[in-house]
Amino acid sequence: MPESCDMDNQAVLLVRVRTLCTETDGKRGIWKRVDENRELLEFLQKHAPALLDRFPFIEIWIGNQDIFLINLLRLLELPESPLALGVRFPRRWPGDPCIEGAYMDFTPAVAAMMDLPVAETPNGKDVAP
Repeated sequence: MPESCDMDNQAVLLVRVRTLCTETDGKRGIWKRVDENRELLEFLQKHAPALLDRFPFIEIWIGNQDIFLINLLRLLELPESPLALGVRFPRRWPGDPCIEGAYMDFTPAVAAMMDLPVAETPNGKDVAP
């Protein structure tokens, strides 16, 4: 298969991932997942603080999910708060501030440094697939 066909296929796959992240769950998509993940930690902080004290890795697990989702948002060049849903959605990370320090900025230059393949999307913008 020619390389251009591979790139076309990657662009289609990227559009599918972006659509999944933006058009599901009443257009709340990935932002709703971020918000629910943070809501879970808030719930545990309020109703089960002893559990979090006894097993601090629970916050790390939830934090790792947050890191993954926020990095995916950034990789797809999506806003961290969808304009239609307001600036308070998703809610802020309620846990250890170090988690927020693990969020990455993805740009074509960063993708190149990480040896990620760079594909051209249908809108002509270079992104890391």
